[in-house]
This record gives sequence, structure tokens and C-alpha cells, in this order.
Amino acid sequence: MSRARGSETWRWVWPMVVGVLAIVACGRIGERFFDGYLLDLGSIGPPAPGYIRFVTMWGLFGAVASIALGVGFARFAAASDRHGAGAVWSSDTAWLLLGSAAGLLIPLALRRYLLAGAPLADDESAYQFMAELLASGRVQVASPPLKLFFDRVFMINDGALYASYFLGWPALLVPGVWLGIPGAMNAVYASATVPAVFLVARRLVGRTWAKAAVAIYLTSPMLMVGAATELTHTSCLMSLAWMTWFVLRSRDDVAPAWVHAGVASWFSVAFLVRPSVAVGIGAPLLLWWLLGVLKQRTRRAAALAACALPAVMMAALFLAANKAQTGNPLLTPYQAMRTYLEENGYRFAGHTREEVTRFLDFSWRRIAATAPLTFAHAVFRLNFDLFGWPSSLLLCAFALRRRGVAWLWWSVVAYVVLHALIVPLDVGIDSFGPTHYFELAWPILLLNVIGLQSLSERAGFRRWVAAGDSDGGRVGVALLTGMIVATLVGYLPVRFGALARIADNINLPRDAVAAAGIHHAIVFAPRPYAPNCRSEPTRYFVFFRPNNDPDLRNDILWVNHLSVDQDRRLLDHFPDRRGYVMAWMIPCYVRLFPLDELQTGSLPDGFIGGTGQGLD
Repeated sequence: MSRARGSETWRWVWPMVVGVLAIVACGRIGERFFDGYLLDLGSIGPPAPGYIRFVTMWGLFGAVASIALGVGFARFAAASDRHGAGAVWSSDTAWLLLGSAAGLLIPLALRRYLLAGAPLADDESAYQFMAELLASGRVQVASPPLKLFFDRVFMINDGALYASYFLGWPALLVPGVWLGIPGAMNAVYASATVPAVFLVARRLVGRTWAKAAVAIYLTSPMLMVGAATELTHTSCLMSLAWMTWFVLRSRDDVAPAWVHAGVASWFSVAFLVRPSVAVGIGAPLLLWWLLGVLKQRTRRAAALAACALPAVMMAALFLAANKAQTGNPLLTPYQAMRTYLEENGYRFAGHTREEVTRFLDFSWRRIAATAPLTFAHAVFRLNFDLFGWPSSLLLCAFALRRRGVAWLWWSVVAYVVLHALIVPLDVGIDSFGPTHYFELAWPILLLNVIGLQSLSERAGFRRWVAAGDSDGGRVGVALLTGMIVATLVGYLPVRFGALARIADNINLPRDAVAAAGIHHAIVFAPRPYAPNCRSEPTRYFVFFRPNNDPDLRNDILWVNHLSVDQDRRLLDHFPDRRGYVMAWMIPCYVRLFPLDELQTGSLPDGFIGGTGQGLD
């Protein structure tokens, strides 16, 4: 009996030992040959060599570790069942409560302890500025005096100062501004996404696999780090997830009017946050909803009217916001930004005139030549970055034969095609994943769960993994557990190490001001604001100083450094503040020079870019 028990124990122990050894081997190879897998991030196009080396090794050793650990967990679960000690899933309510709490706490912890509050892109400061404006009941504010000091990427400063982005995400940030915690709002929306993930997945694959879907969502490095930022993607994914549930609910035999209103409401929220994403992923869902409504013999008119009401209201709000900001309801801030860049001579712009022209130059030949390669880069990155697994896309293949989920595949196709037309050269910043493809995580997550369920239903697969006719759901969950554990141990340390270096470098100016005990001052920052000197070879996408609050009341005001003499002119408008010029010193530290102690030409002039003309 003892020998039989020992043999049974060995059957699940040895695969786990193999999994651990695979992870250790991957790490040791990185230390010995690849500088510990120091990721050379900072590309919006082809993956960099260091990144490719890491994911190649992870694809090999991580696959061995994931499968071996999955087999070990499955056999352990089977042995536990035979001895009456099988694990018991918690109730749906408990799972939802715990999952929602984790959806809040994980991003908050990442923001506090990994990023230390650092932005990962210049966009974040523009969003917060607009949220502060909206919180005060405004959509723009008069340009400050000597406007060139306040010019910045993603900001229009033509007599009125406002961001070039749609107002949907800033509006969702407003509660955080009122509470003094805008950086926590994405975590709130990540938490609010958890019930939608569960409810949608439960309709598609049942309650056990719905819980697996929640686990996948909460352990996705790309999704959780995205929720630790002030970027738009988390709230857009939340809106699309809830829209999906309302669409599924609308196809029930008797769906009340509020369900159809919910379809339009959540689509509209997603559109106001990220229009192209909402159309790409949401349009197939809207079509599927419409086909379902048209098949109804009764309540068809009520369903269409219930959907039309919030859609018209949101459309009116969108047009009114354009009118208030640009003076034309059909002219978006994005379009106005192009005009402003020309008028401002591309000073303090993120790109040159030639780059912007090339970016906006629509050409079918160009799209045909570049979009497939860009898509290939995005797929390559999503495959590793999304869930951190050796392959985040492989399980989707097992969902191909599942009936009733064609709308998921059409969402993927529609978004990819639309993105190829709009941004054929750019997969998005790669600090935590290809951000322009971030929301594709929603259909891909569901397809992964469907694929894993389909794989688990195969008797041959269950017998191979658990060496017996075990419960398919338990075997599939065990395999998923193996992938998640391998990711937490093998993938996250490398990716999070890169993010920690990024955050440390980006926060240097802010930390230097705090360490110097400077208050109620103006800091004249050079461009680039945070040169990449501490995080090499990892690069990032923060090049400009932070925005100030709309009324310039912050304790520290960050402005552009032009020259010592021109900087003094700005101080005349703020006589109660002292000025400091920030400079980067070799090898990598910040010095703050009191402006009133500097002589003309004692520090280099700041880089203006564009026409290079002086102060307006």
C-alpha cells in the first residue's frame, strides 16, 4: 500500500520537477549568454533583438515548463479525487467578489510598487489634464502667457489649451480627480470588467470555465499593467466586455428594453474612449445584435427604439464636445491638431512635418505593402505579451470548430482590417504589449477559454495528461494552472524588471525635485524630459515634461526650458514663484539650478524643434 502510494505520488512529482528545471534552465541561459534578458524595448515596429532572444528561449523552455507543470497539477488533482481530497470551486458570488477585489488591488499594487506612479507614455499627462478640465466643468482653458513654455505633444495651444484626444476617457477619470486619485481609476474599471468576463464566459462555456476566464484576465501581464497606467485601453476593454454581455442577453427569448439600451450605451462609451477600437471590435457585435432583433416577431420596434435613444444621446454629446472645443461639431480635436501643428511650425511636436505627412498619407499601395508586416509584428508580440504564456494564441486554434462563436472571429478580423487602414505602420508602444492591439485581448481571451475547453473534452488528451479517464474540466484547469504558474515564475521577473528600470528612469526628475525640498516653484525642463540613461537597453516613450493643472496652481509647475534669458521672462508672470532650470548631468542624475543665480548662456538653450523660432 505504501509502495503504491509512493508510486502514485511520484507520477505527479516528476512532471513538476521537470517544469521547475525548465524554468531554472531558461533563467540560467539568460544570465550566462544574454545579460539576464535585459529587454531592449522601445520599438513600435519590428521587435528588437534582445526581446526576440528572450521570447524565443521562453517559447521553448516555457512551453516545457507549462506542459510539465500542467501534467503534474492534473495528476495531483486526480490523485486527490481518488483519496477524497479534491479541490472544491467556490461559489459564483464568492468568486466574483474575490475576482473583482483582485482586479482592483493588482493594478493598484503594480502602480504603487512597480511603476511608482510613473507614466509609460506622454499620452497619460494629456488625459489627466483633460480630466481636470472636465472636473471643473470646462473643455478648454485659455492659453497661458508666453505659450511656447507650455507647448507639448498631444496638446493644442492656439489661444485655447486642450488635448487632442476624445473626451470619453477623461470623463471616466473625473471621479478620480474629485477624490484626488486619478491614477487609481483604471484599477476601478479593471475590477468592473471582472463580472463581465465571468458572465459572458459563463454563457459561452459554463461556470467552471467562466472562473478560468477570470483567472486568465487577472494574471495577464499586459492587461494588469495597462490597468496600472492612465491610458485608455482598460476602460475601452471594459465597455466592450459589458457590451458583449448585453448582446448575448438580448438574444434570449424575452429580453427587456433595458438590455437593448445597454448594447448601445456600452458601445457608445467605448466609442467615446477609442472610436476605431469600438468600431473594429464592436461593429460585428452590433450586426449580430441587429440580426437577432430583426428575427423577433414581437417587441422589435421597442428593441430598436431602446437602442436608438442612448445612441442618439451619445452622438449628440460627441458632436457637442467637438463644437465646444474646435468650433465645428464635425471637426474632432485629432483633426484640429494637424492644423495646429502646421500653425505652430511643429515646435515641441512629437514628430516632424515629414513624419506626420507620411503617417497620414493614405495609399492603397502603401497599406498593401506595410500592413501585413505590421500585423505580423503585432501577432508576434501579442503571442507572448498578452498572457505571458509561451503562446497566448495557440489555444484559439481549438476554438475554430466551435459553433456559435463566429462573431468573436469576426471581431478580430474587423479590427485588424480597420487598424491596417488607419495605422498601417504602428503596433503601439511595447512597454507592456502592442498597445494598438490591446483590446483584441477581449475576443482572444474568450477564444482561449473556448479552445481550452474544447481541448479538455478530448478523451485522448485527458488520458495522456492524467493517465486516466479524469474529469475534463479539472484537467483543463490544471493545464491552465501550469501555464499561469510558469508565467509568474519565468516570464514576469524579466518583463517587470524592464518596467521597473523604465519607471526608475522616468521618475528621476520628479524625485530630484522632491529630494531637493523645492516647493511653489517653476521648473524649466529640457527636451527630452527624461533621457534614457539608467534603464539601457530598455527604452520607453516619455519624452516631454508633465502637464500642469489647467489653472496653474500646482505646487510645482513644469514648463519648457528655452534659454536662461527667455526663462526669466516667464517668471515675470509668476512673481511669487522661484524658477529652477533642470539639467541632466553625466552619468545619469538631475541638477536643479536656481534661475536667479544663472548667467546668460551658462546653460545650453532648450531644444524647440520644428521651425526653432523663439518665444511668442
